[in-house]
Amino acid sequence: MNHENDFKDNILDCLYETDCFIEYMSVNSGRTLEGWFTLAGDKKIKQYNTSDTIVCWDIENNKWEDIRTNTISRWQRRMEWKRST
Repeated sequence: MNHENDFKDNILDCLYETDCFIEYMSVNSGRTLEGWFTLAGDKKIKQYNTSDTIVCWDIENNKWEDIRTNTISRWQRRMEWKRST
């Protein structure tokens, strides 16, 4: 069983359904970044299982962002975020 793929699939399921908060480390700067991302509606694009990167829409900055799955420290779907704040 590949837990890394399960982790990626869970995040992708969230992104395809709704907005998701993701905290991750920038590969370029080494800084911890966070934001709201989606792949829902007109932002749906195909992702490849062989890739270690998720390409998703950065809602706050209106741009595509590529995030390496092994740099993600936490994530939550919007519904869970509202409940926990």
